[in-house]
Amino acid sequence: MAKYLTYHRHQYYFNLSVPSDLVTALGKSKISEPLAPVLDEAEILKHDRLLFWKRQFKEIRKNYDQYNSKNSKVLTSDIPSLITAYLSEEKLRISNQHLLDKQRYLQQLQDTLGHNTFIIDVTRRTSSDYVRDIIVTTPQQSYRSKEKHLFVLSSFFRWCVRSGFIDHNPFADMAFLLGNKSVAINKKPYRQEQLKLLLSSLPGPLYDLSVIALYSGLRIEEICRLKIQDVNEGFEIKQGKNHNSIRVVPIHSALTDLVHNLKATSPDGYLIPNLTPAGRSNKRSHNISKQFGRYKTKLGFTKEHDFHSLRRTFATTLENTGVPESTISQLMGHKKQSISLYLYSGGLEFTRLQQEIERIKFVLYK
Repeated sequence: MAKYLTYHRHQYYFNLSVPSDLVTALGKSKISEPLAPVLDEAEILKHDRLLFWKRQFKEIRKNYDQYNSKNSKVLTSDIPSLITAYLSEEKLRISNQHLLDKQRYLQQLQDTLGHNTFIIDVTRRTSSDYVRDIIVTTPQQSYRSKEKHLFVLSSFFRWCVRSGFIDHNPFADMAFLLGNKSVAINKKPYRQEQLKLLLSSLPGPLYDLSVIALYSGLRIEEICRLKIQDVNEGFEIKQGKNHNSIRVVPIHSALTDLVHNLKATSPDGYLIPNLTPAGRSNKRSHNISKQFGRYKTKLGFTKEHDFHSLRRTFATTLENTGVPESTISQLMGHKKQSISLYLYSGGLEFTRLQQEIERIKFVLYK
C-alpha cells in the first residue's frame, strides 16, 4: 500500500502519526481522514493533507505555551480565531466570491454566539437552535440559500475536527431542520425564436454581454470581470468557482468585430465597461444581471429562462453538433466526468477548441 494511505470498506484513507510531543495537545496519536474511493485520486489528495498537517504541527509547536491542560486544546480555540485561520486557508483554494459568502455566514455565526465563545462549547443543541432561529427564519431566503448557509457552517466545523480542535461536527446532519425543499424550476435553454425576441430587444451593454455569453458559454460574472488584457486569442478566465473554471475560451469568429470594438472603446479597462460592483458578494455583474432579468420579464419570459440560459443554450448547441462531452466541460469550466480524463488529461489544445467552438451558429438580431 502507498505511503500514508490505507484502504477500508471501498475507501482510501489518509493516515499520519502525530509527533509524540504533540499527542497531548491534539488529544490523539494518529490522524485518519477519508480521501477517495480511487487510488490515483487518493494519491493526489494525500499530498494536500500532508502539507496541511505539517503546517499545523509547526504552528502548534510555535504556540505550544498557549495550550491548556483542561481540554488539551489551544487556548486560542475561540471561534473568531479559528474562523480567521480557516478563511486564511480557504483563500488559497476558492474564488473571492465564495470566500466572501463564507466570511458573511461565519461572521453571522460569530456575532450570534459571541466573540468569547470557544469551539468546544458549541453543542448539537446550540447548532440545532442556530439552524431554527437564524437560518430557517431569515426572511426572503430560498431553500437553496439556507442549504448553502448550513453547508458553510458544517464545512467550517469539519475543518475544526480535522484540525483536532473538536471531536465531532455539531452541524452535521442538520438539513432536516430546513423544512421541505421547494420544487426546483426546470431551467431551459433559449430556442432560436426566443433568441430573436430577446436579442432584438436588448440595449447596447446587455446585448453585448448576452451575445458573448451565447458564443462562449461564460458565466455572467466571468464576462463582467474580463479586463482588456485578458482578451487576446481567447477569453482568459483567471479565477472562478473552482480550479476547473480557470481556462481560456476561444473567441468565436461571430464575436471578432464586437470584441475588437469593445476593447478599442473601453474607458475603464474592462471588456464590459462602466459596471459598479454591488450586492453582498460585491460582484460587477450584480446590477446588470438584475437589469437583464427585468428586460426578459417584460418580454414575457418566465423563471424558466434567465441569463444563465444563454450558457445552457451554448452547451446544448455544442452537444447537438456532436462536440464530445469532455470538450464541452473544458470550455464551460466543469470537472471532467471521466476519472481518467480528470486525472491524466490536460485537455484539448487551443486550436482544437477553436475548431469545436466554430461549429455553433446562431442568427443574431440587432
